[in-house]
Amino acid sequence: MDFFGIGKALHHCVANYIKTSAQTGRTTALLASLEDGDRVVFHSEKEAQRVKDLALHRGVTILTEVLDPKHVHIHDLGTSQKRTILDHQLIERFYQHKLECCSRDLRMLEREWSGNGAPHLETKRTAEVLNKLI
Repeated sequence: MDFFGIGKALHHCVANYIKTSAQTGRTTALLASLEDGDRVVFHSEKEAQRVKDLALHRGVTILTEVLDPKHVHIHDLGTSQKRTILDHQLIERFYQHKLECCSRDLRMLEREWSGNGAPHLETKRTAEVLNKLI
């Protein structure tokens, strides 16, 4: 448990940022900055197609990729010939997921490192078994 509520506060900060930044022109600014050959990475095929169509309407041809923000790895995409830009919705979802992972990891650490309750005893038994194997 995050005794101090730091994780919950961070979660609320991100949620508040996402809510208050909606309809502020981020996609419009992205479109204005795009050049032919730029690659933009999205969290959904629908948004990728929408932005690709809007860029094409401006006379700019872009490449689009779609990644699951919960499973992003450095080797998912190769090197682009031009810029690679992460869409704001992908970034938001990535941060949300990483905060959830941090909270989960902290709960697990606290549980495993605590007292003589069932989780602690299970960890102790696992450690004893592993030590016998070594």
